[in-house]
Amino acid sequence: MKKIIILIIVLVCLLLLAYLGLNIYYKAPVATFYLSSHKEFAVPGLSKGFIPNGIAYKTDTKDYLLCGYSSKDEVSPLYVVNVGEEETKTKKITLLNEDNTPFTAYAGGIAVYKDYVYIAGGVDGCIYVFSYPALCIAQNDDNVACLGSIPVEEGMNLSYATISNEKLIVGETYTEETPTAEEHRLKTTSGAQNNALAYAFAFSEKDNALFGVSPKPCEVYSLPNNVQGLAFYDGRVYVSTSSDLEFSHVYSYSVKATARRNTTYKYGKKKLPLHELDTGTLVDDLKFPPAAEGIEFINGKMYTIFSSNTSFVGKFTSGKWCYSTEVTKMW
Repeated sequence: MKKIIILIIVLVCLLLLAYLGLNIYYKAPVATFYLSSHKEFAVPGLSKGFIPNGIAYKTDTKDYLLCGYSSKDEVSPLYVVNVGEEETKTKKITLLNEDNTPFTAYAGGIAVYKDYVYIAGGVDGCIYVFSYPALCIAQNDDNVACLGSIPVEEGMNLSYATISNEKLIVGETYTEETPTAEEHRLKTTSGAQNNALAYAFAFSEKDNALFGVSPKPCEVYSLPNNVQGLAFYDGRVYVSTSSDLEFSHVYSYSVKATARRNTTYKYGKKKLPLHELDTGTLVDDLKFPPAAEGIEFINGKMYTIFSSNTSFVGKFTSGKWCYSTEVTKMW
């Protein structure tokens, strides 16, 4: 019996050492991130199989909108989180298609503008649109149907969305598992090989507008590989990149520098201004924990959600939290 007790104690000690070692392995290289960040709220639904992809914020109601997909069924949920001074209120919305069938799109990214919520539609190559007022009046576990969609490009795997300068910007992610169209793979002015694009659509009130958005893009962004999130703040464009178990990186670029003279992209019969996010326009490279997904700037801080909590790694990176980061402290 004594030997068994000793064996159990040794095993427990080994497990504790392994746990501490993995914590150090995954947290020490990104200590600056944790020192510069604050845990804002726990991402809901993780224990029920929710894989978060995108985050958006509605300033007037102080609602955080989280989109993603479910690892346990085919329905893509949307969570609304409101962080009050005394309590945090959360509700889950079950999204439906226009015909009230389950909404099963990848839901890669989300943006909200006035009365519309825009969700990047993954391989469907479009932006799905929902009513924000309908989300507001919905109760927990209620259904909200899609209003319609905005075509972007057939076959384009849209993975993130954001809003900047009165434009809705949606883009794709290039990885070896999810290649992009050949014409989207561009050699930039600095000689970098960028393999993904994002399109910017101006908000519009014209008769031909689709849910408040011009039907054709007005700008194009050429992006590096593995982009999971996109955000603009204070003259910079930020992209979060991640893959598998590796540490994430958030790259920031000078928006002004990305718009090089006479650099365009042929879209149909038109030539659109092209912004190149490459080594020549790079300003900072910030190291983040693994599996960084959607990013959003709120009150000068960058909010980041992670998909790592559903994996082995997330147990050692505190991946269940939405973090707000003072990125200027990481420069």
